[in-house]
Amino acid sequence: MVTPILLVIPLVFAASTLAKPSSTIRELVKWVPFSEITDTTNLIAGGYEQGLTNYVARGKVAHEYKVPQWAPGKFKFNQEAYNVRIAFKGKEYVESNFEVLTGPPGATSWVAPTSLKSEPIRAGNDPATLKFLYICQARVNGLLMIGKADDPNNDCHIPFDGTEHKSTVDFKLLVEN
Repeated sequence: MVTPILLVIPLVFAASTLAKPSSTIRELVKWVPFSEITDTTNLIAGGYEQGLTNYVARGKVAHEYKVPQWAPGKFKFNQEAYNVRIAFKGKEYVESNFEVLTGPPGATSWVAPTSLKSEPIRAGNDPATLKFLYICQARVNGLLMIGKADDPNNDCHIPFDGTEHKSTVDFKLLVEN
């Protein structure tokens, strides 16, 4: 009767002392406050406008009396006051407190909705409906830009020039490799 107790204790101890596996690339894709990035931070690029690269970012947007929610958007290094631009309710919203998506080279890919093999990267929730929001990429006026998708198979909403532009064809979603 004593023997089973002696066998259980070493097994529990052995299981608790096992080494943890090293991080995978998927675990290295993460949101970082803009204030914490450095010149060595690997930002996730996704478009361009006015000759500048757009990077994946997210800011908080409130709707009516609901708690503000993270919503994906874009930012670029061209302004004195950096901010994220988010498409919501037909407009382009600007937020100065935001996060950027970071990850090692090759950790993410832009994929057409018809080619999805896994869920796209979630970037927050719609402030009005609380549905998941995903990061998308589409062309507006010939420029490749970053926006949000609340349904990975439906459409992509891009903030540009003060308004929200909707693309229902030829858009892509950001996935982790």
